[in-house]
Amino acid sequence: MKRLVIIITLVLLLSGCGKNNDQLNVKSPQIYDQFHNLIDNNFMRSSNNLVFNSQLKVRKVNEGYEYQLTISKPQIVMRNIKAMVLTKPDDNKVAPNIGITNDKKISLVPNQVNVKLGFPKTFVLKGKTNTNTFNLTAVITFKDENDINDYRYFVSYEVVDGKIKGE
Repeated sequence: MKRLVIIITLVLLLSGCGKNNDQLNVKSPQIYDQFHNLIDNNFMRSSNNLVFNSQLKVRKVNEGYEYQLTISKPQIVMRNIKAMVLTKPDDNKVAPNIGITNDKKISLVPNQVNVKLGFPKTFVLKGKTNTNTFNLTAVITFKDENDINDYRYFVSYEVVDGKIKGE
């Protein structure tokens, strides 16, 4: 009987070791894949007339470069935001995102901030890359204040030698 318990315990331990840790965080792989494909098909596209501000910061870290995309100052109500960032070359196992691989719901509302109610002043998507030259594209989707209309915007940046091109 002891031998059977030991064997079952070993089997359970070994089966847990084979899981890909990067995929454990993805609660909805279908939505994640849809957003990933959406950005892939529109890479380096930027939308005109953005209804929010976007700012990219890049800094050197020990293992490469860290980027931080900040979305702020909405001009209209942006409810139930979903956003994802991809870089090429892509060395992220799971793309930085909000509202896709987690249950976190946020909205940006002009001139209103209440973090407890899910209305922050801004949101930030952070990631790392191993190279100092890369392209970054983000897609930001949301609903209007009445949850009727869907909006989709693309934001793209080119980084060369660790500096954002055009700045």
